[in-house]
Amino acid sequence: MLKKSNIFSVLLSIFFIQPIVLADDNYQIAKISSDKQIVQKGENLVVSVEYDVSDGNKMLSGIGIRIHYNSKNFDLLSFDYILEYGKISEEPNIIDEEDSFDDGDFETDKCIVMGWASISSLWPMYDIPLEILRMTFQVKDTWVNTNPHTFFNLSQTSLSVGYDFKGFNRQITLYNPNSDINKDGITNLIDVIQVFKNLADF
Repeated sequence: MLKKSNIFSVLLSIFFIQPIVLADDNYQIAKISSDKQIVQKGENLVVSVEYDVSDGNKMLSGIGIRIHYNSKNFDLLSFDYILEYGKISEEPNIIDEEDSFDDGDFETDKCIVMGWASISSLWPMYDIPLEILRMTFQVKDTWVNTNPHTFFNLSQTSLSVGYDFKGFNRQITLYNPNSDINKDGITNLIDVIQVFKNLADF
């Protein structure tokens, strides 16, 4: 019997032709955003995925994506919104990355897999860019302060023929109000400014 993750991969492969032949500078684009970029332990974090296409084509065969995250830092609480049209499954499939590092980040250990497809190449049909997925996480109390930065990363599982993929990741920083970020022995506004400077460097 096929495992759930294998069944999901088979479903995706039905709708997408491989290998992908790339056109000139044509991209299916996914971008992660969040309601905040600096968080404290115990807070909720709303993470969204926005979809776009470089040439504005809203009549494609679909896309399959992975959202990679570090489960040592976050608990996934809920899926708040999933674009209904063309979705392959009722909810995304959550899998352990194990030895697979499709996002190139060894800190992430889980990924959320979701796909949308249209046999008639009518996806997403709606005006783009548009939100295709939204979920809520909670920051874990066990997040280690010595590593205050983490990423939500994107990778693709399937693309429409003639398109490459561009993914825009999201850095999240843990802020500890008792932390002395610049190591001057005092926790003050300078430490907060340093947090924002670190974010700007990514």
